[in-house]
Amino acid sequence: MAAAVVLGRMAVPSPVTLRCPRCGKFLSAIPPPGPGLLWAHCPSCSYPVPVIHPRDPSPLFTWEVYPEVAPVGTLPEWNGPTARRFSSGLLLFATAVLLLVGGLTVATGVGALPSHAYTVSGKVVTPVAGGGSLAPVAGAQVLVTGENGFRASVLTGVDGSFTVPNVPSGAIGVNVTAPGYAPAQEELFDSPVYAAPAGGATGITVTLATAGSSEGSFLQLSEFPSLESLVATLWSGGILFAIAAAICAVGGLRDLRHDRPAWGVAGGAAAGLAGFLLPDLGLTSIVPLGLALVTICATCGLLALATSAFRLAARSPPVGPSEDGL
Repeated sequence: MAAAVVLGRMAVPSPVTLRCPRCGKFLSAIPPPGPGLLWAHCPSCSYPVPVIHPRDPSPLFTWEVYPEVAPVGTLPEWNGPTARRFSSGLLLFATAVLLLVGGLTVATGVGALPSHAYTVSGKVVTPVAGGGSLAPVAGAQVLVTGENGFRASVLTGVDGSFTVPNVPSGAIGVNVTAPGYAPAQEELFDSPVYAAPAGGATGITVTLATAGSSEGSFLQLSEFPSLESLVATLWSGGILFAIAAAICAVGGLRDLRHDRPAWGVAGGAAAGLAGFLLPDLGLTSIVPLGLALVTICATCGLLALATSAFRLAARSPPVGPSEDGL
């Protein structure tokens, strides 16, 4: 039951002692000079408590309860200092996780910068008519292109194999043509931090369609068109994680120190949205432990958001006094 409890009958303008109906803490306030009421806010949970002029003269001391004066409260344990510390702690923990993921993302981008030489090798095959096996294609021309204008062309051997050394890191294009077959093209990627296919450009298999096919085949295995785009995406992700961490930290500290649940809502939303950054940027498989960390961060952010939103909703303006002062 929402109620204001007045303890101690004193002469005006002496202060009266009130007990907050939400958290049970005591506070002191000056009663109004007339029959009306004033509102005092509990210093512990900020709940509005009505202050009513004592009706009994001093030194009579008694408990007097005024039901239906204060707005109906919500769960005390989720709208006081405990809830504030809980949501702020979640936001500060999410801040640390976001900084860790952002640091890993930027470090991964730095690790992709040094230039490396790779060997592109594999086999060119074609399906055997009437069966499920593959036959090697000898004498096929394999053109390999790479970053910084790299181009190299070789012919496949009797077993259909080919090898192109000293291909620079980054995007790699493999274009295969052979008389009587439709052309085939594959887009690959090799770098110290990311390779597509997963095993790198060594041991790939290019399948040529048999004669009579009007169009060639194109297989894009990499999400990034160049090494520059990979590094830019990693560094952009690091900056976005840093921004989200700053919002989380400010929201958590403002709410913890000044009891501002709106800041907690903003920080929780930032942490929750940051959990989708890695998948949206295509960096889930590139940043180690990234997906697990952002999942933890998003969970903490959503919990903090829900707790702060509950506290914010419970802190609605009190209903004004009636004409008779009650």
